[in-house]
Amino acid sequence: MSIIWSLVWGVLVCSTIVITTKYYVPQLSERVRASASGPSSDCEERKEQERTQSEEKKVVLSEGYEYNSNILNKKNLLILLAAAVFSLWCGYTASEHSVSVLGLVKMTLAMCVLSCCFITDMELMIIPNLCSVVLISGRMITIAAEFIWLRDEAAVWALNSLIASAVSLLLLLVMAKVTHGGIGMGDVKLFSSLGFLCGIRAVCFTLMFAFLLCAFVSTVMLVNKKKHLKDSLPLGPFIWLGYGVTVLLSII
Repeated sequence: MSIIWSLVWGVLVCSTIVITTKYYVPQLSERVRASASGPSSDCEERKEQERTQSEEKKVVLSEGYEYNSNILNKKNLLILLAAAVFSLWCGYTASEHSVSVLGLVKMTLAMCVLSCCFITDMELMIIPNLCSVVLISGRMITIAAEFIWLRDEAAVWALNSLIASAVSLLLLLVMAKVTHGGIGMGDVKLFSSLGFLCGIRAVCFTLMFAFLLCAFVSTVMLVNKKKHLKDSLPLGPFIWLGYGVTVLLSII
């Protein structure tokens, strides 16, 4: 059974990354570009531009940046391969240590949504509100299922979700204020919704591992002079990795 869940995680995570890379990121980038340029007075010209961009599978966000949505390029293939191996490992571990099917479903949903955030934040420095909405909706559904099938423990788990969401929201808001925008509101909403879905332990350890990994990579890049102190790194990939490490250590 663990092997089956491992394969399920691998397929779902890879599918999420492919769909996000090929379809969702171009849509987001077009919205950003349209928002930055304002409404166009010539609808036909705009439609022609969109059609041309779709054919070329490239979206220009701003001057000097170009996004290529071709999943077959070297960068995307390396990300996909690494994500597949990591998610297979995480899926196997999650299945081995999960206390219930509903718990495993919640972990699977979180891993897929964080995979989407991984790509959008890495490419566009954006964590979409949709990701937080999916996590919250998933938890509402599982809460209903828990009250139907696991009545004795459902209330405790629901309270845990509410506490985790409130604690992570307050903590990240304070951190965002202290860092003067170093932590974006997308990160705040994502962690709050992740806490609501997976509970206090999951969000705390994910937060800790995400920041440790981000600090390590930032230090290496600073030493190698690939980044400067004022440069920022997308937190989405580190949140995904931090959650995966939390799953592998079975502390959810």
